[in-house]
Amino acid sequence: MLPIQTTFDTNRFQRDIAAYGRQAVFAAAVAINRTLEQKQAQLRSHVTSRLTIRNAKARQIFADAIQFGRNQRADLKRQPLSGQIIIAGGNQQARTSLFRRFGQMLIRQAEGGPATSNTLYRTQANQLTLGGFAIPAPGLRGPNKAVPRNLYPSSIGLTTRRAIAGGNEFATQYKGGKKKRGGFRKATKYYFVKENVGIFVREQIGKESEYDAVWFFRRQIQLPRRLRIEETYTGGLEERFRVNYETALADALRSAR
Repeated sequence: MLPIQTTFDTNRFQRDIAAYGRQAVFAAAVAINRTLEQKQAQLRSHVTSRLTIRNAKARQIFADAIQFGRNQRADLKRQPLSGQIIIAGGNQQARTSLFRRFGQMLIRQAEGGPATSNTLYRTQANQLTLGGFAIPAPGLRGPNKAVPRNLYPSSIGLTTRRAIAGGNEFATQYKGGKKKRGGFRKATKYYFVKENVGIFVREQIGKESEYDAVWFFRRQIQLPRRLRIEETYTGGLEERFRVNYETALADALRSAR
């Protein structure tokens, strides 16, 4: 959860209601919605600029998780007037598991602090062992290089992935390094789990075998506070609302004449 509540001095609003009646209430609703639309755009831009997101589709999903929809808008039929920006899956129920995961990641990046993982991995003996977070080995990714999807632990069958029919399952393409009749085949790669250490790959080159690290396990990591969502949201909020309210009130009074 990342609840952020803000209120404003309503003295002027009360005076405007006494002077202009419904036009002032209408202007307040317009100002709330216009202000939150602007803040939504600012937050989305902030998230995509602060996080290192190498995948363009993922970058868009992170931004789309910050939502200001019809149910969050100020409505004259609902009193008192209020509006709300939500992080889907973070502080609100998400319609899809995708938004739920991305929203939860946004909250973690905003709050920072220690995080623990109890993810299980499949060993060569087809048993489960506790690994935790999978941290890419050096060289697997870079500033402009994402980790290939086919190297994700779930893709190579070493941990579970979401099944199409629901629930979780292991990928079927797992090649865990079991020796085949006649030895390992040339130019093939076999991925395997080393308990409490990580995931490694064995590559057969001629008669020689080469080993390299792919992922390292970490039970607990310390997340830096990369996102300052609350500061970004509240910064300049009151002034932005004041300008929007004055503009909306002037428009409402002009159209009422």
